[in-house]
Amino acid sequence: MSQIIMLLIPYSLLFALGIVITQITQKKLLTIALGFAVIFVTLAINYSQDTGSFVLTQKYKYPPTLYYISYSILMTIIFYVMATYVSKNHSKFLKTTHLEQWFIYLGSSSLWIYLWHIFFLYYWKPLVRIFAINPQVIPEFWVVASLSILMVYLQKTIISSLCLKLPLGEKELKWIKIALLQ
Repeated sequence: MSQIIMLLIPYSLLFALGIVITQITQKKLLTIALGFAVIFVTLAINYSQDTGSFVLTQKYKYPPTLYYISYSILMTIIFYVMATYVSKNHSKFLKTTHLEQWFIYLGSSSLWIYLWHIFFLYYWKPLVRIFAINPQVIPEFWVVASLSILMVYLQKTIISSLCLKLPLGEKELKWIKIALLQ
């Protein structure tokens, strides 16, 4: 139970940031990012001195430590600020190339893509053996990312179809959309 809590609290904070980030001013976001950058760099230097080389954040992902969370929040804010800038200043390019649709889809699906990627990472080695995949030819990243995105697409398609067919009220539809479609 304590392991679940140690995973739930930090990831819930990241999820909450994702929900409210659009309501935070640029100035506050940059202040938050700077604070977490200081924490991350301080911990990175400390870990590097202990080990003699830079320590990857992935090592501190399960359970997530301050090192991993500070990096995650910093990167979340940086990518959000960059995406906001591109969206405001290059919207015509995004629309004509359909990149805007991809960004919206990937952004609104990122939690589910992340959850599906865990499943596919776990089963990567058996998939390699079953389908005789050569890991040097088809890197794990591309297979896992593609399968995760495909599964989210199927999930959204099936759930959306079911929502149209089932007699559900507005409240139920709202919670289904939040939980399974975003």
